[in-house]
Amino acid sequence: MDIEKRGDYRKSVKNAHEQATQAAESSRQHTNDLDKIIRSAEGARDQLTDGQDRQRMREQTAARTARADASSRTAAHVRLRAIESQLTSAFTYCTTGENALVVLGRVKTARRSIEKARHTAEKVRTHVREPNHVPADSVAGINQRLAELDRRISVIEARLAAERT
Repeated sequence: MDIEKRGDYRKSVKNAHEQATQAAESSRQHTNDLDKIIRSAEGARDQLTDGQDRQRMREQTAARTARADASSRTAAHVRLRAIESQLTSAFTYCTTGENALVVLGRVKTARRSIEKARHTAEKVRTHVREPNHVPADSVAGINQRLAELDRRISVIEARLAAERT
């Protein structure tokens, strides 16, 4: 019986050794699989981070563009207010010229005022012709005021011409 036990023991050891070898191989395989999964997860995380960074950059670019557009619209409105102020000044020059001519009889003062009004009107006309200088929906109103200013200047110039003769 001793011999049988030894044979069984040897078989048992040999089986244990084979099982240990298989377990070690299985463990190595699982380790390799886990390494692949970890590398894949790291790659996915890197791609996600890159995607998030690109999305953040797109959002920031869109925000900058929106701010630039808003700033451009604001600048156009500021220029519009400046043009309106210049037109008001030109009409004031016309009124000054009329008063100087009709009330005070000062032809030189009237002529200088009209020259200033005409010069201001030309500056405004130049700016209105520039694309995107003022809001597009304001151009028609400015052109109407310019036409009115031109009529007024013409009337005063006609009076000046009549004063000479």
